[in-house]
Amino acid sequence: MPSKRLGLALAAVAGAITIGVALTIWPPHWRVTNQGGSPCTISRGWSSREVAAACGPASKVGDQPEIAQSLKHFCSAPCELRGRHLIFYDCDGKVAAVERVRTEWQGCVLR
Repeated sequence: MPSKRLGLALAAVAGAITIGVALTIWPPHWRVTNQGGSPCTISRGWSSREVAAACGPASKVGDQPEIAQSLKHFCSAPCELRGRHLIFYDCDGKVAAVERVRTEWQGCVLR
């Protein structure tokens, strides 16, 4: 009986680890709107060219002041406004996050 419980516990732990790994590897997707108001879907890790190919040009573009890529590497990464969403890129120019616009300042200085 104890070996059956141990087997079930190990299976539960293995399942939790598998789900955790899948969630960190599988890129999240976001639905944003293009300038015409139509929805388009983008994914974490896409370049700005891939985003533009899928969604057209951004409404406005800008920069994030000094973000940390690592403890020793900082950069001023790009960001852009698409409809009611801000797209934040990392230091390598890849989509890192998408946030719904809530205030004028959310860490993106638009030009």
